[in-house]
Amino acid sequence: SSDLEVKATKLLTDLSEEEIKKLSSKCIGNYGCSTMSSYIQRYKLPIYVSDISKLSNDAARLCRKRGYPVNKVNIERFGTINVYPDFILHELLDDYIRTTQRVNGSIMR
Repeated sequence: SSDLEVKATKLLTDLSEEEIKKLSSKCIGNYGCSTMSSYIQRYKLPIYVSDISKLSNDAARLCRKRGYPVNKVNIERFGTINVYPDFILHELLDDYIRTTQRVNGSIMR
């Protein structure tokens, strides 16, 4: 597995409650923002760790396409991480989960 995947796995498991709050509060304007990992963790989404870096790229692309800034937050243990608007993550991950469930023929609850 790639270094990025290992990093992403660590992110999902190692973030403290404090760090997640800090990330979640990094807002732009009137909408909430999160890192990909903190969003996935907050909503306990069935996301494959191996897909996280691709999903992060997709989120950044979607933000740019729609004119939303991709902010960055610095976390000591992980360095600089992108922060996306929650509604972008919601749309992207909702679509991902539906597609993944269709492919796997299973509904994860």
